Amino acid sequence: VVDASGVPLPGVAVHLLDGADHEPLLIAARTPGVDLSPLATTRTDAAGRFAIGLPIAQPRRYELCFVSSNHALLR
Repeated sequence: VVDASGVPLPGVAVHLLDGADHEPLLIAARTPGVDLSPLATTRTDAAGRFAIGLPIAQPRRYELCFVSSNHALLR
């Protein structure tokens, strides 16, 4: 993860989410009590690198969400 000038961004939170176009996610969003928490979470290292994943990946779309208090949300 780098900024617009190519400088690495350490400490950025990275969240792996179900893709917004995944139909069960849309149903869950309308269902009270359903947990829409990230599937996995990590932070970038000093060089802006990160590793994130699932024990078993399924054939569906996933999204990465990058969160930093010093930058706009990127998804």
